[in-house]
Amino acid sequence: MDRQKQPLLRVNAIATLACQAIFLLGGSGVGASELKPSTDPPCQDMMQPALTLATLETFEALLGQRQTHPEQAAAIDAQIEALFSQELAVMVMDMAGFSRLTVDAGIIPSLAQIYQIRSLTVPLVEASGGRILKLEADNVYAVFPSAEQALMAMESVLSRLQAEDLHASIGIGFGEVLVVGERDVFGHEMNLASKLGEDIAEDDEILLTAAAFAALPALPPGVEPLQAEVSGLMLQLYRVPLQER
Repeated sequence: MDRQKQPLLRVNAIATLACQAIFLLGGSGVGASELKPSTDPPCQDMMQPALTLATLETFEALLGQRQTHPEQAAAIDAQIEALFSQELAVMVMDMAGFSRLTVDAGIIPSLAQIYQIRSLTVPLVEASGGRILKLEADNVYAVFPSAEQALMAMESVLSRLQAEDLHASIGIGFGEVLVVGERDVFGHEMNLASKLGEDIAEDDEILLTAAAFAALPALPPGVEPLQAEVSGLMLQLYRVPLQER
């Protein structure tokens, strides 16, 4: 099966099940084995092809049901994973020197630099098959279908930024994550990518998690293994030097 089509097919296949959980489970304490297909208008609306069930509202409703019915946590967890889980590369980029620039030059020049970096980064991410999740302050969050696409895109971004005397640090992870709506991604690899991009990577540096490195089809030139402590754990990471272009 084409991997790109799997999330949509998966959502369609379990639309009725998730809808039952949201509209039936909490109302009367019905057990999971007693659930029957619902014809309630909300369910019918949610199952229209133009809509998606992988929304924040659906996610929060299922979490609410999990809290109300802890005895059904395993079944609800399975529904959440079926609706929201995807295997993706996740990327977090942190712009270098923002705090110092704000002190030295003021907020307006700092915001102008953020705008410049975003205007250079977003087109390259999207041209490489990535999707921007959100732009927050001096950070960029994005997802890609593969670790290879993420790495190639961010190598291009760093090269483009350096040409303008701009700099950033980047973390890339890969694995199963929960994709909620258009902007939010949750999971261990997302947490690691954030830590790498924001706290560990140096300027003009890309750090890969072990999972992202293992997902690459070929060894990047000059890649350097290293270890770092993340949240009290020693983790294997990989530094990818920026290649001359």
